[in-house]
Amino acid sequence: MAANSLVSVVIPAYNCAQFAADALDSVFAQSHRPIEVIVVDDGSTDATAQVVGGYRDVRYIGQTNRGPSAARNAGIGAAQGEYIAFLDADDVWMPKKLSQQIALLESCPQAGLAFANMRLSSEGNDPGLSMFEKYNFTARFFGHESLVVDALSKLVRANFIPTSTVIARKRILIDAGGFDEKFRKAEDWDLWLRIALRSPIAYTPDLLMLKRVHDVNTSRDAEGMNEAALLVLEKLTLDNHALLLKLGVDITGALRDGYRNLGYFYLRQVALTPARTALWKSLTLGFHLRALMYLLSTLMGRWFVGSVVRARG
Repeated sequence: MAANSLVSVVIPAYNCAQFAADALDSVFAQSHRPIEVIVVDDGSTDATAQVVGGYRDVRYIGQTNRGPSAARNAGIGAAQGEYIAFLDADDVWMPKKLSQQIALLESCPQAGLAFANMRLSSEGNDPGLSMFEKYNFTARFFGHESLVVDALSKLVRANFIPTSTVIARKRILIDAGGFDEKFRKAEDWDLWLRIALRSPIAYTPDLLMLKRVHDVNTSRDAEGMNEAALLVLEKLTLDNHALLLKLGVDITGALRDGYRNLGYFYLRQVALTPARTALWKSLTLGFHLRALMYLLSTLMGRWFVGSVVRARG
């Protein structure tokens, strides 16, 4: 690894005063020192600014609340490094995170970004399995020991790239257009998909990040995340339909399954009208017996659906 590899760390922060010090401490504990640490305060109303102000080597940028996409884009625009590493203000890195990933990118010069394994972290609970262990993300799944083979086809099925593990070349982020500021959820997945259209993606199975679980995690909003994911896939289809066909990416299948899963989510909430809409959309994209059965069940009324849901626990 080149000792002079220039890394800028971009940390979007919104009301994370109780966690920000842990995140920053993990950055300054890195074996590879970044050239700058940029915290973009996205309109926090707590003591985030004061906590960040206690670190003299941190560049603080304040803005009105515009969401994580706008905050990260502001950080990208201000960054001077060749590489940009993202860290959410409530997550923490392992000490060799940057050094290992810079070495990976420099050994794979064609790759636009690299990501890594992570584990959920919550106070007083068993740490449990890492993400790679839980979902069986092995070299067999990715197709190579350090590169994701056919990354776009795999990514349209699931977002397996945790944002706080990502280090990317700044030129790739800019070429891909940065984060779409219309999205406040699944905005990271949207960008990773656009990067996968342009360059290979590298990974390491090493555990390099801990993701804190707490009451205000955006990722815990299941309904909002499901809806946002479908909007991301619809956008990808609209903007790249011909290219997706040329590459053989089954975007229609991903949308069909996504709408079916959303319909089932609404069905479990006994929200029959949105369930019916989502399931019908799924069936227009391709027949699936389970989707048809779910759709028919929405016609049986709230009492019937509610009793089935209760029976299944």
